[in-house]
Amino acid sequence: MFKKISKITDYGVFKNFNWPTASTLDEFEKRNLIYGWNYSGKTTLARIFREFELKKRHPDFVSSKFNITTKDNGDYTHEQLDRLPFSVRVFSSDFISDNLKWDEGIEPIFILGDESIELQDKLKELKAKVAEKEKNKISTMDTVNRLKTELEDSKTDKARQIKRDLNIAENYDKRYLQTEIDGLPDKSESLILANDEYQKTFTSYRSDEKLPVPPKVYLTSSIDPDDIIRKTKAFLYRSVKSAVIERLKDNKPLHDWVETGLERHKGKEICEFCGNPITENRIEELNNHYSKELQILNTDLDTFKNTVKAYKLNLPDLPAKRDFYSEFQEA
Repeated sequence: MFKKISKITDYGVFKNFNWPTASTLDEFEKRNLIYGWNYSGKTTLARIFREFELKKRHPDFVSSKFNITTKDNGDYTHEQLDRLPFSVRVFSSDFISDNLKWDEGIEPIFILGDESIELQDKLKELKAKVAEKEKNKISTMDTVNRLKTELEDSKTDKARQIKRDLNIAENYDKRYLQTEIDGLPDKSESLILANDEYQKTFTSYRSDEKLPVPPKVYLTSSIDPDDIIRKTKAFLYRSVKSAVIERLKDNKPLHDWVETGLERHKGKEICEFCGNPITENRIEELNNHYSKELQILNTDLDTFKNTVKAYKLNLPDLPAKRDFYSEFQEA
């Protein structure tokens, strides 16, 4: 239990208070009454005790000093707030300000406790944010509804324009337009015509030309295309046995030159080009490279190649240029 306030320095009205040594001031008992004029220091004394309750300095008096003496546990200063061995509870104007709050409204409801006060303030802040969000939501919905109305009006106007410009007889409205819009691919930028291309296409569509449909035109050819494809596949799967000489295989001009020379040197022992003897081994090696099967394949390929080159379409007589629609005449 507190016994006395031994010393107070620079704390409110108490600049340099010391408990008198003489018995002019009674020490604290179980119940004590402190009274005085306004601003005489009563609240200041309560704040000193409240610092022990809260175990922290009052923000307005962090540099002040005090010393309190207890009956059984010695002295405690402003630096030993958390060492007091018993609990302190202070009900003062500071407590009321920190812990009692009347909610605005008709019915009086008060909130008790520091944490509750903080939550109440936070709740008010959140309510204000909710009100602002609701206001923004209403504004946004108004904008959305306005844009939806403008979009539907634009579809109606565009459908009327299409019906008028394209001379569509049936009841073409925004429902038909929406069906066409829904049928567009996700990336439809490539479908947008340049202005000149649009004008050309639109002019062609609106043209008054009414040309008769020409008779069917039949194309004939000198060879059956399917037969060419079939023979080409047969050549691709055809193979011959040959002891390939890599140097000749990789050099086409040399390959053809040696092949011609081999034909010219049949039965000869001396090379007509260099005058050196032609060995049997070399002749055999070259014959293995230019095998009979390979010669036959090459001959067949040459024949087939000439056949393909000669392939052509027999073009019929087309209608006169003037008989085509104007946009197709040059082509």
